[in-house]
Amino acid sequence: RSLHRAPNTCVYMLSCLVLTAGCWQGAPWPTLRPIGTIETCFTEKFATPRQGAVVPDALARLKLDTLEDGVDARAALDGLEAYSHVWLVWAAHLNGHAAARAKVQAPHLRGGRTGVFATRSPFRQNPLGLSLVQLRGIQGDTVLLSGVDLVSGTPVIDLKPYIPAYDAPAPGSTCRTADW
Repeated sequence: RSLHRAPNTCVYMLSCLVLTAGCWQGAPWPTLRPIGTIETCFTEKFATPRQGAVVPDALARLKLDTLEDGVDARAALDGLEAYSHVWLVWAAHLNGHAAARAKVQAPHLRGGRTGVFATRSPFRQNPLGLSLVQLRGIQGDTVLLSGVDLVSGTPVIDLKPYIPAYDAPAPGSTCRTADW
């Protein structure tokens, strides 16, 4: 069944992930709860682009409607309008099965397999995704975005500003990527 239509199920799924992780430095790991679900033009998993940079004009709305009790969405968004881009941390809720595998098929390998941590695949031990998107504006408790690569209804776990000085490699450092 579709988890984006049952937010409690999504919270349960994320809680199970966290509970199986045990404790972290002696303290219980907190339960991850979505801050909202995203509304996009993409309705099917296999029709959604792999990266938002491929579709810079794809618009989306993120309504912060599942914050903890007492957290005011408008206050939580205060100051975010100063940024041009934000990171979205999201749950790959449409995987549909336990997806932890050491090797996965990478699109550029034409059927070949590589280690899951060498890919951006959502099929991983913790089905979380990370997308860099453009911030177009804020309307009350809703964030307007573009360049989004998510299926409509995807639970968003967190939203963080993109800060080039921290999020990009240090000036003069060498960046490398796989040649495939």
